[in-house]
Amino acid sequence: MIDGVRITIYSCYGAASGYCSTMANGLEVHEGAAACGSGLNQGTRFIIRGDPNHREYVCEDTGLGPELWVDIFFWDEADGWAWIAQVGDEGSIEAVRPE
Repeated sequence: MIDGVRITIYSCYGAASGYCSTMANGLEVHEGAAACGSGLNQGTRFIIRGDPNHREYVCEDTGLGPELWVDIFFWDEADGWAWIAQVGDEGSIEAVRPE
């Protein structure tokens, strides 16, 4: 379990707009993609405690956030902000498989 992880969202449009093309792993951005800070290795699979979507995420991209940071992609920015309202902007993640 890793506590104190900064949690943000990004999308292609609006205030949370980010990068909407190829990620660091060479794949196209997709719903649920995770850009991660330098404290999390590419390929790390994790869950976010309290995530109402009960989704498994993978560090597939990098970004400019802090060392312990995950930035989750949503096609619909409103869905992303609603999700952040439930999850919070800081939380705990748990690796679900070895890197």
